[in-house]
Amino acid sequence: TVSIKPSVTLKHSWSEIFRGETVTLRCEIRGGGTEWTYEWSPVGLNYSPTSSEYKINKAHSGTFSCRGKGNHQFTQWTHYSLTVAANKPKASLTVKDTIIPVGGSVALTCSVDIGEGWKIYWYRNSYGTARDIINNKPDGFLSVSEGGVYSCRGGRGGPVFYTETSTEVIINETGQLVPVLSVSPSWLNPGASVTLSCEVQHQDAGWRFFWYKAFLKASSSSYSYELLPGTSGTEQNFTINGPTHTAGFVCRAGRGEPVNYTDYSEPKFIWSAGQFAINKQEP
Repeated sequence: TVSIKPSVTLKHSWSEIFRGETVTLRCEIRGGGTEWTYEWSPVGLNYSPTSSEYKINKAHSGTFSCRGKGNHQFTQWTHYSLTVAANKPKASLTVKDTIIPVGGSVALTCSVDIGEGWKIYWYRNSYGTARDIINNKPDGFLSVSEGGVYSCRGGRGGPVFYTETSTEVIINETGQLVPVLSVSPSWLNPGASVTLSCEVQHQDAGWRFFWYKAFLKASSSSYSYELLPGTSGTEQNFTINGPTHTAGFVCRAGRGEPVNYTDYSEPKFIWSAGQFAINKQEP
């Protein structure tokens, strides 16, 4: 055995290794003027007796050793202690706004707080199947103009080791949102007031509400809508004082300038005693 001692380093510059990753150790011998071959311990499945690199599949904590062999003599052993983290990191997906305005887009941000060298993989859930959006996008930003259920995860190394997938974020397009209208009471006593309430899935997103009377078209089962006076951009609840006739109502929400509207709600009806038809029909 000669007095030369190899140096063993991790080929990757990552400060933290996670259980299950594929990592490579590198053994280097300086001096001696000899053509060295290498011996590793423990002998792994990917061990090559002449290679200065040692690949560890599904990394785990432990001690790995290397020595060189040349001219029928050996160097000293050098030991490398590999420590791996037990739990995978999880990607974090954030978005400032989950509603895409008409003709616009929203920005998604994905990050992995632990470790380095991650590339970001984006996914959009379409009809129950996660579809890859942009592979190997390292900056962690994605601009989307299509509604859907989005998620992301980080990946690094080869074969790629993935982080846990982020929490899913639901992105809606404004025009695809359908508010829910409720009326109370639905059966009128003479002179009673009726309260209409319109709810949007994303109630905290700065919506204004618009209220309409619904008229059944005589030639079809569809409706036409007439904006109620003084109801453009009101609060979530709207009170009608003392209606006397059976009537149908719808609502929709909007925000921004110019206004980006949701779809119309399904019609709701209030019924007045002795009247069982909508009070107006269009030819």
